[in-house]
Amino acid sequence: MLFDFYAKNGALGCVQHSYSSRSLWQVVGNFFIGIAPIFGGILATVLCTSLLVSNGDHWITDLINLEALSPSEGSQLIMYSQFFMKCTVLNFEHLTARFSDNMIMTLVWGGLVATIGLYLTPSVEDLKGSFKGFIVLTLVLFLLQLVIHEKIDFEFIERSSVVLSSILSLALTASVCLLLVTRLLLGVYSAATDK
Repeated sequence: MLFDFYAKNGALGCVQHSYSSRSLWQVVGNFFIGIAPIFGGILATVLCTSLLVSNGDHWITDLINLEALSPSEGSQLIMYSQFFMKCTVLNFEHLTARFSDNMIMTLVWGGLVATIGLYLTPSVEDLKGSFKGFIVLTLVLFLLQLVIHEKIDFEFIERSSVVLSSILSLALTASVCLLLVTRLLLGVYSAATDK
């Protein structure tokens, strides 16, 4: 069901599917079905940025080309926090430049991307469904590692996670901006109605 505006649990829609628990392929498929909202949200964010914002492609390229620190340069927490700060600074630089270029389109973009960012989290049911698939996929990769007897280079996965994190930071930045603007407007409205 794509949309259900009368759902008692507040969900606007859901995807119903069935699978055979005996099929390894289908169990692993559940992992990808469960995390699909993340990738759909990232794709929608990239498309909105590329189509609605001037030089949006340049913005996405700058985010993708950001390099994370190597783990040897510090702890994981420091590494991730510094990478997130680099993403945030870059996002605000591009956002202010695009805002001065075309305020209306930047606001439309910000509203769309913020909405996407607020709803790209998989549901509890998505996560439950994807857990078994994640375990099976991890075991398959581990067994493949044992059979091959050579170290499998997971650099692609690591590089992909950096790219996905940087695009997610874009959605998060837009969501924070939407939150701040909403709070400001509510404050102004509240002050105007109190008089």
